[in-house]
Amino acid sequence: MRAVLCLGVLLISAGCAYIGSGNKPAAIEADVKQGAAANEMMAEKVLERAEKGDLNAQVLLGMLYYQGENVVKDHKKAFRWWRAAAEKGHATAQWRLASLYYRGEGVVKNLKKALSWYEKSAN
Repeated sequence: MRAVLCLGVLLISAGCAYIGSGNKPAAIEADVKQGAAANEMMAEKVLERAEKGDLNAQVLLGMLYYQGENVVKDHKKAFRWWRAAAEKGHATAQWRLASLYYRGEGVVKNLKKALSWYEKSAN
């Protein structure tokens, strides 16, 4: 009984703390919009660096396109950016490119090319 009473007091206290914390729907919505704007800016900066030849930015941009984070999901664009970095020897890009060939995502499935890129990524 004592545990139930303690739990009840805890839940009521937590609810009161939340209500009094100023977490109003408008404030939450503004925070979400601000976060979305920051994410868009981050994606634009990554794109700028990738276009200038930054291999790590190319790999990251490929991941953003692959997962649809801060950009429209597009496996073909992920393939393009990972291939750019893979051809310059970036091991992570080589592995990710191999995975796309293996699964046929953003490119025609090709197990020979998948194996070749997996081997390059391991060396």
